Amino acid sequence: MKKIILFFLIMLGLNSCQTYKDASSLQIEMCDVFIGMHKNDFLANYGHPFSFNTFIENNDTLTSMSYKTPKRIANKEYIVTTKLQFRNNLLSKIQQDEFFVPQNVIICDSLKCTIVNKP
Repeated sequence: MKKIILFFLIMLGLNSCQTYKDASSLQIEMCDVFIGMHKNDFLANYGHPFSFNTFIENNDTLTSMSYKTPKRIANKEYIVTTKLQFRNNLLSKIQQDEFFVPQNVIICDSLKCTIVNKP
């Protein structure tokens, strides 16, 4: 019985280390995205966006979606925003912008959030 409980606790501990992918942490692999891709296929692969807008213009349905991804390049942190525009459910435009994260950053883990001054 003790072995079963110990095994259960070990498995619970290992499973708690898994991370949850949501729109804010999802990295868009640009090699898998292409102009003309259907919106439903994109959403099936990458999930719900950080933000979106939908409107009709000249009898076309336009949907804009944004995804944000943290990136570390040469020990500097950036937030990459990928903006996608779909015309009648087909991808028609891809745009990426980056934002440099300033010296003070908030780092959160599963236990707490702390403000860190970067050197």
